[in-house]
Amino acid sequence: MTCPSCGEPVADGVAICPKCDAVVDPSMFDNKPPEADGETEPSARPLRPAGAKKPGAKRPVTGGAPAAVRRTGNTGVKPAVKKDRPGGQGMPEAPGRKLKEAPVARPDWRVKDEPRAAPAPSNPSGYHMVDPEDFWSDVKGFVSDLSLADKLAFIGAFSALISCFFPWKDTITEGDVLGLMSLGSAVFAVTLVIIIAIIIRVRKVMPALHALVPWLIQFGGACFCIVWCLVYIKLALDTTMARSPIGNFERWVSSPSAGVYIALLMSVMMLAGTLMGLKEKPR
Repeated sequence: MTCPSCGEPVADGVAICPKCDAVVDPSMFDNKPPEADGETEPSARPLRPAGAKKPGAKRPVTGGAPAAVRRTGNTGVKPAVKKDRPGGQGMPEAPGRKLKEAPVARPDWRVKDEPRAAPAPSNPSGYHMVDPEDFWSDVKGFVSDLSLADKLAFIGAFSALISCFFPWKDTITEGDVLGLMSLGSAVFAVTLVIIIAIIIRVRKVMPALHALVPWLIQFGGACFCIVWCLVYIKLALDTTMARSPIGNFERWVSSPSAGVYIALLMSVMMLAGTLMGLKEKPR
C-alpha cells in the first residue's frame, strides 16, 4: 500500500501512515453497525475519535502515534469477540468478578463472657468413685420409701449381716472367733442374697422375673438363718471344764458369743417382716 497523502509505502494492515499520520485504511474507523443477517461474522472495530480528520486530509507530523492509537493501543489488529447475543452481535468477555467475603462478626464488648465449666476429667481406668455421703443418703432414702414389712425385713437382714463381724464363739485355745471366720459365714452370704432380693423386688430391676420369686428367696433365707444360728449355738457350746489360760480358774472349753445371738434375733425380725409382706398381694 501507498499513503495517499505523502506517497510513502505503508505495510498492509496499518490504518495510519507512520510518516504523515494520514489515515490510510478508513475502514478501521467505520462506525456502521454490523449486518443483521448473521451470515458473516461482524468485526468489532473501534469508533473513530471525535477529533479525527476525514480520510485523505493531511495532518501535521507530531513525531509519534496519534492520541487515539496511544490511548486505545490499537495497532490494526482486530480484537477477538464472543458471539453471545442474538443477531450475530459479539461482545468481549467480562473479567471475573470477585465475590465479597462475608463480614466477620465482632464480639459485643457489652456482653460479659460467662465462665465456662471445666471439662470433666477423663477416667481411662473405668472406675467411678462414689461419695460416701451420697451413698448413705441413697440408702436412707431407699429405706424410708419401704413399707413397714419391707423395713423390718431389710433392717433385720442388714443387722444380721453386720453381726457376722462380731465374735460368735469364745474358746480356750483360739479365743474369740468372728462369725465371718467360722460357720457364721453362711449367714453372711444368705443375708446378702436376701438384701439383693429385696432391692430387686422393690426397685423392679428385673421386670421379667416373677414377683413371687424374691419373696420365696426372702422367706427361705430368713428360715435358713434362724436354723443355722441355732445349730451354731449347739455346736459352739461345750460345757467341758478346763483350766483357763488366763487366771487360776476353770471354764467351759467353748461357748457361743453375743454375735450369734444378735444374728438369731435379727433373723427372727427378718422372718416376721417377710410374713407380714406375704399377707399382701406380691406386686
